[in-house]
Amino acid sequence: MLQGLFDWSHNERDQLLWVGGVSGNEATWVTELSADIVQALQPQLVTLLYVFCGQPSSHRLTAMGLVRRILVQLLDLHPQLAYRRPELFNTWRFQQVVTFGQLWRIFLQLAASVPNLFIVIDRIEECLADDQADLVNHLLPSLVCLVDKLKEVSVLITSTMDPPAEILGLPFYKTYIDTSKKAKWG
Repeated sequence: MLQGLFDWSHNERDQLLWVGGVSGNEATWVTELSADIVQALQPQLVTLLYVFCGQPSSHRLTAMGLVRRILVQLLDLHPQLAYRRPELFNTWRFQQVVTFGQLWRIFLQLAASVPNLFIVIDRIEECLADDQADLVNHLLPSLVCLVDKLKEVSVLITSTMDPPAEILGLPFYKTYIDTSKKAKWG
């Protein structure tokens, strides 16, 4: 796993990093990895946005909910973005958003103004689809294109699964490790 992170960090940061893995029980090491990365990046000179999708709660995130969460984090860390560019973001415009595309455009326009943006999304498979958006057709392609379009953005996604087959044609870097104990035959 460390070699995969090292290779991505030094060679492929212009692509989204998909870290997958299972450990054979409900607790997965990918969430521990995400927490360690968040902790390591917090004192660095980066704008760090992160979401832990697998956290138990009464309200599971949708793709739009996830983008809203990182957008709010971005504005909390850089409130001047809303003041400098009120045509991009204001309360009225944010409340009028009804589609994933509208919400993503607001995030993309604001993210383009932030140097050294690093996004960590843990257990993305826990993010629910709804009538507006899903992972395969909306969120994942948008995140891959974000990294491709904005060179100062890095995105790390963790999952207990392999990337969906529908996005395998998109440019991203994948590493997957299964640390579960295998049954012995014999």
